[in-house]
Amino acid sequence: MSEDFAAWLDAWLTERPEDTGLLALSIRLRRPAAESRAFARLDGDAADDAERVALIEALSRTRRPAHLDRYLALLETDHPVRVREAALAALQHYGDDAVATAVIAHYANLPGALQQRGLSMLTSRANWSTRLLDAVEQEALPAAAVAPDLVANLRRLNDPEITARTTAIWGHIRRSPQEMMARMSAVRSVLLHGEGQPDAGRVLFAETCAKCHVLHGDGRAVGPELTGLERDNREYLLQAIIDPSSVVLPEYLGTILTAEAEDEFGVGEQILTGFVVAEDTHSIRMVDSAGNEQEIAAAKVKSRRPMELSIMPEGLLSGMSDAQVRDLFAYLQHDAL
Repeated sequence: MSEDFAAWLDAWLTERPEDTGLLALSIRLRRPAAESRAFARLDGDAADDAERVALIEALSRTRRPAHLDRYLALLETDHPVRVREAALAALQHYGDDAVATAVIAHYANLPGALQQRGLSMLTSRANWSTRLLDAVEQEALPAAAVAPDLVANLRRLNDPEITARTTAIWGHIRRSPQEMMARMSAVRSVLLHGEGQPDAGRVLFAETCAKCHVLHGDGRAVGPELTGLERDNREYLLQAIIDPSSVVLPEYLGTILTAEAEDEFGVGEQILTGFVVAEDTHSIRMVDSAGNEQEIAAAKVKSRRPMELSIMPEGLLSGMSDAQVRDLFAYLQHDAL
């Protein structure tokens, strides 16, 4: 950056101190006082939620250890959901145990989607996973809160102690073919003994499926788009939901990426599981099953391999009542039959 441009940028920001875009640019270009101005805006009442999110995103790219406590404070319940979501995303870059402690402490007061994002984030690092397991064992966090795909993430850390503790809590998560067939039969029976409510199913879809799938324009385009699939074929849906690893299209095969820690807290590596949504020679951007996006410097990647199983968890219906199962299928099929 030339001295003339830097001088122009500083002068322009002085004239327009409330220009969030200009301030975010100044942060990215590491201009003096830009970060302190941004935190002053975050602490004040003048910036709206969108502006605060933009500033947090810009600040998070600096990955300064000194900012950790500021992001932790933004998880508090008196901040808007969008701001807490941005703070949670920023905390992905810090390997300190304080992150896991805060996520677990605030878990009960986070919205459902942020609860899963927080737990998914914790399963990417061994030290965070240890804190997560402590919380489950001490009944500070219900074991049922940790979705099957996140249990699989714990095993992928390849830490003998974490694997043993994970097995002691959740057992072996991969069902046998016979168990899959029995589960399909049980759900089939549930669907035959009552009618579901599509409106209620739409809410369930938003809570469980929409983080990776789009149906009628709603959701996130990470996994296959559902609108044009065989939704009139109940058997197809049963297999896809209960045994998602039975057929995985190559373009939707997930990736397991191991990267060197990019922080200054002494953590050796981070294991990310999900889909690569963008990459170039400098960085790789991934999204996990909970919707967390993270960008990793390509130079930090130690290994990369395809997932053997679908990123979609097998136990998607396990926490639902019979009525909820019927509601979800009613929504998935309501315009296809």
